[in-house]
Amino acid sequence: MKLNEIKNFKNRMGLKIREGALSEAFAAMRAFSEGGMTWEITSGIDRLEDNYRNMLRYVASGAEDPGREAIYAGIVNDALGIVDVLTRRAFMAENPALYYNTARTIGTRQNESVRSLVDAYRVELRRLDNDFESIADPQRTRGAENLLRDIFNRLWVTHPLSADDIAAARELADDSAVVPFPAHARAVAVSAMTLGLLEFYDPRRLEFLLATYMSATDAEVGMRAFVGALAAMYRFKARPVPPNVANVLAAAKESPMWNKDFATAAIEFMRACETDRISDKMNKEVFPSLMKIDPEIRAKLQAGDFDLESLADGFNPEWEKIEEKIAGSDMARSLRELSEIQAEGGDVFMGSFSHMKQFPFFSDIVNWFMPFVDTHSAVASADSFDGAMGSLLSRMPILCDSDKYSVALSFSAIPQAQREAAMQAIKMQSEQMRDMLSEVEKASDMAVRRNIVNKYIQNLYRFYKLFRRKGEFFNIFGGAPSMLEVDALAAGFNDEELLAAVADFYFRHKFWHEAAVAFGRLDAVSMPEARRSQQWGYALECEGDTLGAISRYEEAELLDGGSQWTLRRLAGALRREGRAERAAGYYRRLADMLPDDPNVALNYGYALTEAGQHDNAEAQFHKAAYLMPDSLKPLRGLGWTQFLNRKYDQAVQTYEKIIGRGAIAEDYLNAGHVAWASGNLREAMNFYRLSAAYEGRGVAALEADLNADRHILADAGIDTSGLKLIVEALMYGD
Repeated sequence: MKLNEIKNFKNRMGLKIREGALSEAFAAMRAFSEGGMTWEITSGIDRLEDNYRNMLRYVASGAEDPGREAIYAGIVNDALGIVDVLTRRAFMAENPALYYNTARTIGTRQNESVRSLVDAYRVELRRLDNDFESIADPQRTRGAENLLRDIFNRLWVTHPLSADDIAAARELADDSAVVPFPAHARAVAVSAMTLGLLEFYDPRRLEFLLATYMSATDAEVGMRAFVGALAAMYRFKARPVPPNVANVLAAAKESPMWNKDFATAAIEFMRACETDRISDKMNKEVFPSLMKIDPEIRAKLQAGDFDLESLADGFNPEWEKIEEKIAGSDMARSLRELSEIQAEGGDVFMGSFSHMKQFPFFSDIVNWFMPFVDTHSAVASADSFDGAMGSLLSRMPILCDSDKYSVALSFSAIPQAQREAAMQAIKMQSEQMRDMLSEVEKASDMAVRRNIVNKYIQNLYRFYKLFRRKGEFFNIFGGAPSMLEVDALAAGFNDEELLAAVADFYFRHKFWHEAAVAFGRLDAVSMPEARRSQQWGYALECEGDTLGAISRYEEAELLDGGSQWTLRRLAGALRREGRAERAAGYYRRLADMLPDDPNVALNYGYALTEAGQHDNAEAQFHKAAYLMPDSLKPLRGLGWTQFLNRKYDQAVQTYEKIIGRGAIAEDYLNAGHVAWASGNLREAMNFYRLSAAYEGRGVAALEADLNADRHILADAGIDTSGLKLIVEALMYGD
């Protein structure tokens, strides 16, 4: 069977099952697997269909069943699980993707399991602890690294995991053991479970991640598990949550840190979606501005020509001179913005490190998820690495793990002389950074957890964007992963302060849909506020939900007494929905508040025109023309209302002014209508010809315009039966 046929089957089954067409799905499953079904699959389908039929009989009897919803959800989950098994087996035959290649390789190792690998890894770690003779050999850890890679691969591609597989994984991830496995191994195991879960839904894996989040005392391990669980639940948000997972999730939500962790992750997942924009800004704005730095300033900075003794007086006069030159520059603005982005947690390094992921180290998938270990054999070689650098990188809070490896690996790729110079610079910097790193290490528990989430999501983002075979994976960042849209996660997330923080982040960063969802959840747990209603309305408006925006703006009007901003947005939204008369009422209020605002007069005139109040509209356009004499917008409105009011002589004069100052196609068209209504068809034809010629529009575009205005022309007393003949005449140039 071809790969696209298997994919189509999986997608079709998923749709049918979620739509409730289970009888069709069961029949299609049997047909799909004819000739290759095992007894386990056959009996699984039979058992599931029997359960479904029994449920339907109970429904048909009319009896109430309070457990029906849970039973049905279980049947849906099991059906989707069977589809996963069927399609995975079909893919295993010929799918060339790395996941299936790895699974086929592992399948040949009959005597190997997660348990045997974990046991072998434990033995190897003990050997390393006792192998004092080779302690100076940077390659001594290779055996343990290979075993950890094998554990990662098996946890990643084994589906479904057995109870013993899960138990072995728990032993590996357990940091409460008398002799726990190394922290990096525990973190790798969690990431392997996440990656496997994102490939195929597995309740056991999800339960493992949630349980690890609750039990881990190592924040790195716990928060990785948390991020993985959230990513998977977003990936499979359409699937009902199985009872066993629901129970663990409910327990996790009882954790005193859950709400804060959830708010943090919700923000960081969305923040990752800004990475490409930040990288683009860095390349197009920040770096070019840095290249334009004043030569004098550049010389000062490079030469270090400062009077250090003046520090005793508290300030160096030389700095002031430099600051004066920098303060208002493009470079200063760029640096300030860059600093703000970085301080908030934005990924400012993606662009810089994206070209440093070509080392063979990153060909092995496990290394994308490996916490930075300065003793790793790939980087801890005597000729390319130094302990001081390793120590510094290990403690560096601003770089994610894969970027730390990029820095370390890059040293082996540069000439020896430059390498030694760089090492000296790093050693000097390490001393200067000691205080800063100490402060970081003293940070609050929440700050530490937030930084772990931020950096781990950056790691994930780099994998999905930069891994050489990235196209084979479901990219969690392919859209905007809004965790608030996952009902199972967001239910019970009622902390008003945290919800407000999430909503504010989404709004400030222009994630309009996500902001609207957040405002909706916030509104359900807090008292209404004018500002929130305004922002909610604006987010809905930016999403294209004008009706929803109007509702929110009306709410804001009641709360703020009708601020100028609210009235403007409300009036504009009403106009776009064709509610011109109501819009005009709000513009009238604005006109009373802002009698000298030309834009209010202009928009008031538009609304009155659309409402059919042409006399009043004409007065507003006169006012706007007076207030903004250099603009053609009020003249266009004025000329049109004069035409509608049959003041053709005045309209002719107005359009003469417009045409003399830079007419567009619509102006020529309307001037033609005025000329025709005035009885001057020849002049009208000239204007229509100019409208057709404007920017090469053509006669066909003009004909469409004339037909659209047919009723307006008829209201002006024009016989429109000859419109086609006029177009034909224009075609011949007559």
